[in-house]
Amino acid sequence: MSAGPDLIAHTPASPQAGQAQAGPLRGRGACIDALRACLLAMADDSLGRQMLWRDTDFELWPLGEPEVLDALGRWLRLPGRSIILLGSDFETLARQQPRFAAWRRPRTHAVHAYRPAETKAEDMGGLLLGSARAVQLLDRLHWRGRIVVEPAALADFQQQCDALMQRSEAAWPASTLGL
Repeated sequence: MSAGPDLIAHTPASPQAGQAQAGPLRGRGACIDALRACLLAMADDSLGRQMLWRDTDFELWPLGEPEVLDALGRWLRLPGRSIILLGSDFETLARQQPRFAAWRRPRTHAVHAYRPAETKAEDMGGLLLGSARAVQLLDRLHWRGRIVVEPAALADFQQQCDALMQRSEAAWPASTLGL
């Protein structure tokens, strides 16, 4: 997937505001800031029960930041919460985000990782999906994306991810048993 040339620079809402402003993102900083702001805002959402994260390797997501991990930990302590990761390269995630990998280990009951059996590049575009907002990375090479808050678009993302989940298998075990 590639983004159109009509994308403009965007400054995401601050994490304190709790409101993601819908619109285009352009540049690495804007995309990472949007992911961070939405992760923090979703973690403050007491109504949302599930976060869905989709990317090939999550290498560039701000998952190792203590503020993000603290917020996610508080959110996961609420009843019925879960995080679903759909990815194809969890080894890169574990290597590039060791703080997140260590944080996840005691929370594997609520943080589930899946790898699609047959992965197409367009199926694995970056997506952070919550109950009221999403960040979609349209073009990782040129760092273009968008923040989405429209309910119809969020429902479409959910359906796409549900279809991908049906073709996925459990991945990234918390520990590897050896002989």
